[in-house]
Amino acid sequence: PIPNERVKGTNEYCFTEDDGTFQAEITGKSPLYIESKRMSCTLDFKLEAKPEYYLDVGDIVCRSKSVQSAK
Repeated sequence: PIPNERVKGTNEYCFTEDDGTFQAEITGKSPLYIESKRMSCTLDFKLEAKPEYYLDVGDIVCRSKSVQSAK
């Protein structure tokens, strides 16, 4: 889980909860990603259908890129 991080690429401001869950309005056209001092990753999932109201996509895998700290 990725707690307390901003999810970018959403229609509106989105932040993960303490348990890593989040709810967001998305278009499906922009990739969702997290960039912070701790990590940088893309949230990897596919939308098979466009629901009318909501879609529970379950667990999403975060494809991480290492973040180097400056020394």
